[in-house]
Order: sequence, then structure tokens, then C-alpha cells
Amino acid sequence: MVSARHAWVVVRIVVLVALLAALWAFPPLFFAHPGTNDAIVLSNWELPIILAVLVAGVTSAFVRPERRPRAVPIGLGVYFLGTAAGLRLGLAVFGDGSNDRFAPLLFGSVLMGCAGLAALAGVLATGGASALQVRRGTVNGLVGAMFVGGWVLLRGGRDWLLAPYGFDSVLLMALLAVVVATLGAAPGAWSGPLNSTDAAAAGPDRPALRRGEWTCWPRRAEALSTSGRGRRATDGLRGSGQAATYRAPVRAHSRRP
Repeated sequence: MVSARHAWVVVRIVVLVALLAALWAFPPLFFAHPGTNDAIVLSNWELPIILAVLVAGVTSAFVRPERRPRAVPIGLGVYFLGTAAGLRLGLAVFGDGSNDRFAPLLFGSVLMGCAGLAALAGVLATGGASALQVRRGTVNGLVGAMFVGGWVLLRGGRDWLLAPYGFDSVLLMALLAVVVATLGAAPGAWSGPLNSTDAAAAGPDRPALRRGEWTCWPRRAEALSTSGRGRRATDGLRGSGQAATYRAPVRAHSRRP
């Protein structure tokens, strides 16, 4: 039987595919034979959308690590840098720097490159990123950036010279930024799954959570001291203050009063 969580994942994938298909069909469906300046107002919305996405992405890098998994700003930083490279590639392949219709490719790549560097610098400044978060964020960002780059190249110069003037590509960048952030905030981006031994480490500064939940709180070696395998796996971490990444065997542990 399919769980509610799996069903929700399927629904989100279907919605994402539908949105991507709608964006791809948007120019030929509404602007099959556009004139020179048809719907020129769309080009005026491109820069505000790009700036809103970039500000949100950079801001996420300076949120305290215990409030948000570091895979979110890491993924967005890599995504912005990769998208900037994709826009530059499109400008080199079919663009013309002297034509203001290609300005979003030029200035968008500069803004996204700066935002990507700022987001990654914020992660380094605030710290709290584990190896799992770095890997997850990097993969999410690279996949999203490659999708944008392929989209821009497939659209070609016509998409920027005539309506909708690359508006569909800008909407795609915003949509995939949300996707990258959502994947980075998934439970797997946190420090690790809780188990029954974590309840013993609960205190006034760390509430007790149920087995199977996820937390961004660092689990120190002492939290696993109730199992033999936990003691062996965390001997090297004891006293070092590092977060434990070992998952203890899933079985109930009784606590004597």
C-alpha cells in the first residue's frame, strides 16, 4: 500500500512536470507569430523576478544552521553559479552583446554569479554544513543549472528577440530555484535520523523527539552510549565535540528509573 508521504511525492512530481510542459508550450501557444514589440511588457518583469529569487537565495545562507539545513543555500549557490554559466554560454552561442534584447543573458549571468558566490560565502561564514549536506546541495544545484542551460540553448536566440523575450526562461529559473531549495530542505538534508537513543540526550535545550524524526541538532557521541555498536562507532568522536553520524540499531531501549 502506498503511504501518504509517497503519494505526496508523486503528486509534486506530476505538478512539476506539468509546470515545465506549460512553460515550454507558452511561447508557441501564445506567440506563434509575434510582431516586433508584441507583449514587450513581459521583458520589464524579468529583472524583478531574478532579483527576488537571488535575494531569497542569498538570505537563506545567513540563517542560523539550526534553523535551516545547509543543503538549501549550498544548492542555491551552486545553482546560481551554474545558471550564470549557462546564460553566458547562451550569449556566446547565439547572443549579441550590442542588442539590448539579450541584456537579460548578460546582466542576469552577472547577478546570478555574484549571488551564487555570496550564498556560498554565507555558508562558510555561518558554518554548520555536514558532508551529506554539501553533497546533496551540490548535486541539486548542478542538476538544476544543467536543466536551465539546456533549456536556454534549445530555445535559441528567437526566444529573446521576439515575444516572450525569454520570459519563459526566467520563470524556469525561478521555478527550479524553488525546487532546489525544496529538495535541500527535505529530511535527508538534516544531520540524520533520530532513534531511540536520542531520547536519552533530551534536555531543556533539546526536546525529546520520536524515533524516525529528523533534526538539525548535533548528536554527540554520548547520545549513542547505550548500545555496544554505538560505543564502538563513536569512540573516536568522544570528547571532540563533533556531531555523531552513526545510526544506532533500531530497537527499543528501556530506561530504568
